[in-house]
Amino acid sequence: MIFPDVNVIWQDDMDSKHRSSYALSKIDELFYERVTPDEEASKMADIWPIENVWGYIKEKIDGHEVENIAVLKDKIVQIWNTINPDMCSKLINSIPKRLQCLIDKKGYPINKKDYNNMNI
Repeated sequence: MIFPDVNVIWQDDMDSKHRSSYALSKIDELFYERVTPDEEASKMADIWPIENVWGYIKEKIDGHEVENIAVLKDKIVQIWNTINPDMCSKLINSIPKRLQCLIDKKGYPINKKDYNNMNI
């Protein structure tokens, strides 16, 4: 196991990059506990703040030439270190709006403009 002292659970969100036979076999090998897609709606990815953090990182990296994995990792860490408590608080506090928006859109994908002006 990668982190033997940490009890982790794999949440299968049906992301296409996790669907290859190789990825699925590694997931089976590394994670003893799983939340399967039928137990958790994949649309909930629109709700969880960490997905927005990764979106923020991706947005900051887009358009930059990345020479190799080491440079990419360094860039990710550099961007990650710019995330402050205020940003995290805003993401956490936006969860009720995100949930209501997801309900209003009957489970269809949501984005920031969908819930930004909601009064909740």
